[in-house]
Amino acid sequence: MAHNQTDSFLTILKNLIISSFTTLQTTLTNIINIITNSSTSANQLTEIARLDSIIQNTSSLKDSAINDDAVTDSFGRLRVSNTNTIIDLKQLGDNGSRYYDTVTNGTGTSVYNANTSSTILSVSVNGDYAIRQSYQRGNYQSGKSLLVMMSFQGFLPQTGVNKRVGYFTSDTAAPYIIRNGIFLHSDPTQVSLVKALNGVESSFPQSGWNIDRMDGTGISGINVDWNSCQILVMDLQWLGVGRVRCGLDIDGKIYYFHEFLNANNTTDVYIKSPNLPIRYEISSIGGVGSLKQICGTIINEGGLDNVGSPSSIYTNGLLGLNTGTTYSVLRIRKQSTSIDRRVVIKDIDILSGTNDSLRWFICLNPTVAGTSIFSAVNNSFVEANLGDITNTVSSLGTVLKSGLAYADTQINISDILSEIDMGISIAGTRDVIALCIAPISSGLTVYGTVNILNIM
Repeated sequence: MAHNQTDSFLTILKNLIISSFTTLQTTLTNIINIITNSSTSANQLTEIARLDSIIQNTSSLKDSAINDDAVTDSFGRLRVSNTNTIIDLKQLGDNGSRYYDTVTNGTGTSVYNANTSSTILSVSVNGDYAIRQSYQRGNYQSGKSLLVMMSFQGFLPQTGVNKRVGYFTSDTAAPYIIRNGIFLHSDPTQVSLVKALNGVESSFPQSGWNIDRMDGTGISGINVDWNSCQILVMDLQWLGVGRVRCGLDIDGKIYYFHEFLNANNTTDVYIKSPNLPIRYEISSIGGVGSLKQICGTIINEGGLDNVGSPSSIYTNGLLGLNTGTTYSVLRIRKQSTSIDRRVVIKDIDILSGTNDSLRWFICLNPTVAGTSIFSAVNNSFVEANLGDITNTVSSLGTVLKSGLAYADTQINISDILSEIDMGISIAGTRDVIALCIAPISSGLTVYGTVNILNIM
């Protein structure tokens, strides 16, 4: 269908929906007038209140019609299937420790249950906490909707307990003050939606949600049970001042309950950065409670384009390397000011200057002896450590890929790109990617190069 035909179709559909909402409002208003002018029972009065709530909801829905339906993304485009998964966080077989960082305090616990592919976060005395946060972060691309989905159970308010589930981050040290993002908060008395900017929180209690209060009186008619399993859905425009919608996926349908409308309503950005981690946490302020973490994902709606500026890091050569030892040739990590930016490693090249054979490894967080000074790479989001003969490796950490080389070898890493998106722990420790080698014959001289793409 041509673009102008699609626009014409959507305009007709939108007008039909607006007309339907207007007719519905008129009909419901007439029904209320008839009922209220006759004798009414307590049940009828309850139904009148519900119908009146529906009228109020349809008024707001009429204004935006199809653009606020779950069939469209945060930019109002019809949702189609060409999405791109940025992070996929299931807990099949283990608690996903390679993808989630965990911090506990006091008697707070994080216990994995293989039978339910989930982790229970629990607290029992004042000061306890348990936090799980993804190492990797979402990558928002301007003009494309970012979709966050998270499942959990046990979010019902509990005396003396705070629970949070959402897309947000905090300080890197206790008491882990929330800094930036959007999340659901279950405090001892109610559930709220919270927006945080530079440590300042704006809280919106369930009773004040502007699309559907999810208490049985809204347009959906759903009375949410926070103790049951739920799927939180958030889709966002950023552009600094875009729209954010938050909802629950129930029976395969998204029911939005609140939206933040920032353009033309605010004088500044609503969150500092749109590139954030998925996070679950629970803390005790004197109470006992638990929260079940199940699954999460971050999806870019409309595909992911690697648009950025290239950089290259290279060594001056390591000389006289001997067999029986593994060496770090080159290490990179994100600069401390670029932890929410994306870096794509495009290719890695290794050269044996003496035509000797070697085994190479691409490693995540190896243990390396000797000098570990990292220097910022010009016009790049990363900093690098160029290896020398003292940078021997006692542990390879997680080996992402390995192989054998002789003379000049270019390493194909296209199949592990998703594994090389360097993350950061809750405490602020940055992932390190290293090119390591183990000589097969003594006297080896080796050179290494890593080419990257810096993506905002």
